[in-house]
Amino acid sequence: MHFEPDNAKDTPQYGNPAFMMPIIDKKHFSLFTDGCEEQEAAFISTFFASAFQSLQELRTSCSDLSFCEQWRHAAHRLKGTAAQIGAQRLSDCCRDAEMLFQAPAEEKARLLLAIEIQLGEIRLLFNAKHIEKARI
Repeated sequence: MHFEPDNAKDTPQYGNPAFMMPIIDKKHFSLFTDGCEEQEAAFISTFFASAFQSLQELRTSCSDLSFCEQWRHAAHRLKGTAAQIGAQRLSDCCRDAEMLFQAPAEEKARLLLAIEIQLGEIRLLFNAKHIEKARI
């Protein structure tokens, strides 16, 4: 069974061509770091600490309808954290998860997978950037 939202504008975006956007909007990210590597490292560290806490809450509340509000709050928090660093694709996935907080466990599992994939891409991007700087 596939969960369908009540109206068309609430349709999840994770299967949308909008995912052609970059993993991180570098221009947006640089607004907060000014290209300073120390600020960038601190910002990234804070992002991942918050993101993984939210991710753990999403995992915990994924399969039980009695945890709908916990799911919604975790998705909302991660959506904002992602938007702050310019991770619009992740933010969009989280928006979908937040809107579909009452979805069945199968749909939430699909949303959670999309969020985990986006977080993994962000992690790879930042790891690759720091590995490249270490080689220089």
